[in-house]
Amino acid sequence: MRVFHFIEKVNFFMILTFVPLMLYWEVDDPNIVKKVLFQLAIFIWTLIYFIKVLKTKLLIFPQNHLSYSVILFLLTAGLSIASSNHPLIGSIRLELMVYFALLFFLVSQLINDQKEVLPALKVVCFGAFVVSGFGVFQYFGLDLFPVQRDPFRVSATLGHPNFLAGYLVCILPVTTGLFLSCRSPKKKYLYALCLVVQSSCLLFTLSRAAWTSAIVSFIFFWGVYLKFNKLHASFQFSKKKVAFLFVIIGGLATAFASVIEKTPESEISRLTSLAVPTTQNTLWIRWLEWKGALQVIANAPITGNGLGTFSILFPTHQPPEFSSICVERDEFLRHAHNEYLEIWSETGILGLGLFLYVLIIAISWGIRLAKLNKNGPSFFWLVGLISGLLGVIFQMLFSVSFRFIVVPLMFWSFLGVINGVMSVRMGKIAVWKLEGAKSFIFIGVMLLLIGLLFLSMTRTFSHLSAERYFHDGLVSYEAGALKTALNDIQLAINRCNIRPEIYYKKGALESKLGLWPEALATYKALQKIHPDFCHTNFNLSLCYLHLTDIENAIRSGNREVRLYPDFAEQYYLLGKAYYLNKTYDEAEDCFSKYLQRHPNSASAHSYLGNISAFHKDWENAIFHYEKILSKDPENIQARLNISQIYMEMRDIKRACENLNMIPQETQRLALLGRYKGIFTSILNSLENSYNKEYLIEICPNLSGNIKNYKDRDLEIRK
Repeated sequence: MRVFHFIEKVNFFMILTFVPLMLYWEVDDPNIVKKVLFQLAIFIWTLIYFIKVLKTKLLIFPQNHLSYSVILFLLTAGLSIASSNHPLIGSIRLELMVYFALLFFLVSQLINDQKEVLPALKVVCFGAFVVSGFGVFQYFGLDLFPVQRDPFRVSATLGHPNFLAGYLVCILPVTTGLFLSCRSPKKKYLYALCLVVQSSCLLFTLSRAAWTSAIVSFIFFWGVYLKFNKLHASFQFSKKKVAFLFVIIGGLATAFASVIEKTPESEISRLTSLAVPTTQNTLWIRWLEWKGALQVIANAPITGNGLGTFSILFPTHQPPEFSSICVERDEFLRHAHNEYLEIWSETGILGLGLFLYVLIIAISWGIRLAKLNKNGPSFFWLVGLISGLLGVIFQMLFSVSFRFIVVPLMFWSFLGVINGVMSVRMGKIAVWKLEGAKSFIFIGVMLLLIGLLFLSMTRTFSHLSAERYFHDGLVSYEAGALKTALNDIQLAINRCNIRPEIYYKKGALESKLGLWPEALATYKALQKIHPDFCHTNFNLSLCYLHLTDIENAIRSGNREVRLYPDFAEQYYLLGKAYYLNKTYDEAEDCFSKYLQRHPNSASAHSYLGNISAFHKDWENAIFHYEKILSKDPENIQARLNISQIYMEMRDIKRACENLNMIPQETQRLALLGRYKGIFTSILNSLENSYNKEYLIEICPNLSGNIKNYKDRDLEIRK
């Protein structure tokens, strides 16, 4: 059995280190690489555990409130899918939750003794040190990874600064606990170096929520310490300790000064803007997101809307100010930036209550364990463990990092450690002998679970392949090889048919290539997955317009402007659709709104001029055509339209003056090109309505050439 126990410990250590360190390559979503490794490790660990139980005929289960509440939370999340309109997305989210729950139980049963926790925490500290080292190198210009979203914020191996920040919030108190509990001077220096590097990297993420969470966790750490230990007994300052403390403070101060010096004004504004409602004020934006999340919750506050549905439902419930921010920043919300609100919206009040109960039990048990060990060296790393857990719990009020792999991996690992240590210490462990029917039930359940894990892992590998094809497609798109990009993205969809970004990019490529029926089919498929993703309705409206399905173009356009009233481009498309539908009042209203954002748009002024001409509002029509000519004096269409209007007004002199403003060569090209009909019509009207002497008097340059224009036109017709 020692062999199985050793293999399980090695597997656990690999999860704690290799998943955060896993480098991402040629994928659009770096999280998918870590997800593959994590699921593979849990699958192997589950197999090993299954073989071990079969060999010993003993099933060990921590029998306590924490274990049962985790199971109930998982069941509640699964039941929420039954009432969901998007069960496929919910099932994929549930699969990941099952993996985390398995991690929790596997870690719990692995802890046979409190001393076994210390090596795991050392591995965590070492892994975070290496990750932070990558982040520090990245900050000073040595970027080892192909993807870097923000040049002023580091993400190390985690793909996003906030993910890295959440990870370090978890680990820093643990590293502090290891530093304080260590008796070896050499190891203390090593832990101190880890603290400096990890803290510096946390600063370089420029995450205010993480900074605040780290402060909260250390206040908690210090508070628990003061409650259970005597300050003067534990800290007897010497010259070495004081010098060492100054070195640490100096290192952190240097890192902070470097951050202030290198951070641009835009980032400083983002960090310091707390009260002004601007797109730089992320705190105000969070408030708008939470308001929208509460509106989503109001749909189904008791039962929830189903796992994975928050981002689908949010667009129809977002505050108007937030929709304006989305348009201005070209960013769309995928998560609530408050884990508790998102859990409530998806699993209902029961799911939220159970999750909060899990957190309360874990923290209270952690404090109890610290009290039981207040006179031993394990006290500090136990306090560090629960402080890191509390830091994540606090950060979940503001962040989305819990929705990805690394932070929840640490969260559920820490929960499992606390559960295992508490169960061993209190003796609350159920040991069931697997005999007869119990053995068959256990084997059946485990085989079913392993089969489901295998299918889930296979799908994740397929999604990884899709991400690589999607990445290749984006690279080809940037290089201008649109057909190659389209082929790659189609291969991505074949392997992953649930990610909306892939459909969206495929539709954009098909639109660029003029494949409007194909683009329409792609956006319709996207609409089934995510009805209001990004500007799906706008793109549907565009496709319908090109396919002359005016009614559907208007319907999709109206839905888009309801969701994003400040999206000016949709008003242009909608105005064009109304214009083709000959509902000119609505068209005029749409083009007028479009001009509020794009006042120099020649095409919008042209449409408005035409509408005014249809209504015989000559002055307004001339106003719009002259707006075009003020920016483009050689615009033939606008000049001819003004001439026609003056003809209608019987102001022949001005009609001819406008025609005379067209250069001779441009007039010749007009007769040969698209303006031939209107140009010859005006010339014929002038010749037929007025005598030659009058034309010579008011327009000598034009009247002498009317016959030549007519002869050329006749020659062209022949």
